[in-house]
Amino acid sequence: MKKIITTLFIISFLLSACGSKKSVLPDDTLYKSNKHIDDKNTKNIENYSNVTETLLGTEKVLVEMSSTLGVKPKKLKNEKLYSFVHYWLDVPYLWGGDTHSGIDCSALTQQLYQEVYQVEIPRTSDQMFWFDGIKRFKKQKYLEEGDLIFFRINKDKTISHVGVYLQNNKFVASGSSGGVQIEDLKNPYWISTYVASGRVVSLPKE
Repeated sequence: MKKIITTLFIISFLLSACGSKKSVLPDDTLYKSNKHIDDKNTKNIENYSNVTETLLGTEKVLVEMSSTLGVKPKKLKNEKLYSFVHYWLDVPYLWGGDTHSGIDCSALTQQLYQEVYQVEIPRTSDQMFWFDGIKRFKKQKYLEEGDLIFFRINKDKTISHVGVYLQNNKFVASGSSGGVQIEDLKNPYWISTYVASGRVVSLPKE
């Protein structure tokens, strides 16, 4: 009887040991498996960091721009527009210039429309004013984001300066005094030189 019990015990032990051996991964396989998971997680973390950095960069631009315009960040819904403006701020004025080394008012306006709205408009401020694709109006209370604003600074010309309206009576333009700046329409100088505003009729809606 004892021999039978002993034999059964040994058989049971051997079966148990074999089963355990099959269920446990060798140390090197376990290490490789964990390493694979760690690498994947690290890659995901890096990708998340890049995305977060981009989002934070855009958010920072919108916060800075909203502060300058005197509005809440959530009102700046056209991120492409305000990123464009932020990129060009403080670039020096250069008559006939169209690069980051120097740019004039009409080139800035033309490039803004090309990059932000994918719309082609004429090169000079006077050409823009008379362009068939622009609907002109006088009263500033009708201004909307993206509208053109025309001024007569040079008395020899009907139109000699142009900017793009943003929000809260502010517009962006490149001027000889400070380069690309955000200006206030309520400034007496702009009040005295203002001619009219214009809306590009082919401007795509968001």
